[in-house]
Amino acid sequence: MDTSVITFLFAGRNVLVPVSNLIEPPFQRKVRELDPDHVKNLEKQLLETPQLFSVLIGNVCSENNVNIDKIQEDGFPFVEVLGGNHTRQALQNLANKEGVVRKVCVDLYKNLTPSEAIFLGLKHNSIHECSRQTSFVELVQLFRKLLQECRKNEKLPKKCSSMWRDQVASIMCVNKQKLKNSFKTHLHCASLSDELWAGIEEFFQAWKDRKILKQPKGDLKQTHLISWTKCDENVKNELLHDVIRGDISFGRFKDRCSIRDLNADEDNENEHQEMLNTDDEPSVRPGARLTSDDLDPKDDYKQALGNVRTKLMIEENRNEELEAENAQLKLELEQTKKQSKTWEEKCQTIKKTNEELQGKIVELEDALKHAQAAAARARKAREMKTVDDLAEKEGFQGRKRKIGPNEEEERENMIEDRRRKLITNQDVEKENMIEVNCGMVQYGGNIYFGKFETETEFVFCKSPVINIDYNEKSITISSKEKTKQLNTRDCQRVKKEEVALKFESEVEFERKN
Repeated sequence: MDTSVITFLFAGRNVLVPVSNLIEPPFQRKVRELDPDHVKNLEKQLLETPQLFSVLIGNVCSENNVNIDKIQEDGFPFVEVLGGNHTRQALQNLANKEGVVRKVCVDLYKNLTPSEAIFLGLKHNSIHECSRQTSFVELVQLFRKLLQECRKNEKLPKKCSSMWRDQVASIMCVNKQKLKNSFKTHLHCASLSDELWAGIEEFFQAWKDRKILKQPKGDLKQTHLISWTKCDENVKNELLHDVIRGDISFGRFKDRCSIRDLNADEDNENEHQEMLNTDDEPSVRPGARLTSDDLDPKDDYKQALGNVRTKLMIEENRNEELEAENAQLKLELEQTKKQSKTWEEKCQTIKKTNEELQGKIVELEDALKHAQAAAARARKAREMKTVDDLAEKEGFQGRKRKIGPNEEEERENMIEDRRRKLITNQDVEKENMIEVNCGMVQYGGNIYFGKFETETEFVFCKSPVINIDYNEKSITISSKEKTKQLNTRDCQRVKKEEVALKFESEVEFERKN
């Protein structure tokens, strides 16, 4: 595969594309069909971990230049997902769920040919940690699809076969010799006649549905069909029908394939020996009795040689199966190594991101502590300033005094005594205590300092209250700026046990003489 051409067709890296703009690629550019079970597993993973760490492979078929800005907006559903098609389907199935990503990173290409699209799709699946490994059946179906495309473009069978093998080798990134050694069974199954192809596809589906009698666990592998590929065409079809219908088990299917294979080799050997026989050899008259002189001592040798050849054929077949299995294991090992490397890179990225987030959390916690301390200092300064201004306007002189550790209990007792005095005051028993926020109240000949809470309208007073006159019908509040008269029913009624008087911890006020 000419990667320089693919690089030339590259349109953009890590483009944020809305999930709604992604579509399934057409048949000729699709590596495999969707697996519903794998899609469900991806949905479960995406719900548990909404972040998507993978990059999809996309293709846009357009005669005009690809507008990246247009693709990044909703309403452009033309991005074919070549690598990550199962992820696309899972995300679109979860479109109505909260917390699921709405945009994904896509490496964009433009106007890729079917071979180039399949090459990139296989490459993506081989290195992506969440991808499902391409199975034997999927590779056979992919090779068959490529063969069908070659047959459309080339009518000569030999030339078509050569083009097809070149294309498969290019897509799989192997030379022709390795293709023959590692994918011999794949190529044989993919190049079957239309009648046998229908039968092998039915066999693939029966295996997937677990309908084959006594079939081994796991996916179908190329080693399961090596003996079958050596049988005659009519025998292949017969064996497929028998095992699909359940007339024979899979073990019996392999045994019959091996027997037919050996019989075919023996027939070929007999034909070869007949061709080597000459007319000079003595013949026996019909009906004549054989004597010891007529017996050829070489017959025993021929029989023993035939037995050795039979055993040798069995060993050769077994050796071919082991070679195919070894090739399959090598492919799986390469896949595992790539996935392991990708996992390590992702783990390092996540670890680094986690460390950065932990550092940011520490910074934010420190900033929050500083902000809370600054807010507390500002609030305290504001309250002290309010009380100082109030005392100054009312003619009171504030005397600052630090409260030492030994005087803390004394200060608390002083506050409790004044609170008790306030609650037991005869004027408060009328439950007509007037409340002013962060200010001073003069009522009944007594002046009270502190912070009172209220919901009444007259707590607008930012300036200190000078005088409060009370009667049964109304209350008059006077200050330096204004005087306001309120009906008794408009005043906040506070029960004496709810009255709370707060003092500043470092300021004590005394009334001027």
